Amino acid sequence: MYPGAGVTEVSGINDKGDIVGTALPNPSSSGKGFLLVDDQFTDIQFPGAAGTGATAINNRGVIVGDYFDQQAVAHGFILANNQYTSLDFPGAVSTTVSGINDAGEIVGQYSMTNEPLQSFVYERGQFKTVNIPNTIRSSVYAVNARGDLTGQTFTDRQTQPPYLGNELQIGYLGITKP
Repeated sequence: MYPGAGVTEVSGINDKGDIVGTALPNPSSSGKGFLLVDDQFTDIQFPGAAGTGATAINNRGVIVGDYFDQQAVAHGFILANNQYTSLDFPGAVSTTVSGINDAGEIVGQYSMTNEPLQSFVYERGQFKTVNIPNTIRSSVYAVNARGDLTGQTFTDRQTQPPYLGNELQIGYLGITKP
């Protein structure tokens, strides 16, 4: 547990065992991100942000996450070589980042005014929307070394099964109840 935190959320780990997450004084407060390496915590706080959360770390040590500005607007960020970079989907009113692979592909979600949440892949400086047929919104949570995506989709009536796929082909994972 992060020292002094009421809530510690762990959201990412790389192959070295480096862990990232968010520490909150209490469940309804803004948090600060952290990196845990060899039992030592390092704070991750986007400069000038009201709150920061670290969501993923790759094997190169690049960390991604979200921060809230002083107007409570969500933005994504990349932390590489001790340098913070804001990451916002073009024209979006909010952007969140949920994953990164070792190739530097980043995945997350964005919102446009009066439109449902959509997902993106950010690669080589370019954003691509993840379009999943027959859904009204999606959330991509992770991307692996092959570029496979995992996440959740929604129709107008219900949550769809989780999916696995890439930008070109999505397949729903069959989940059976015992």
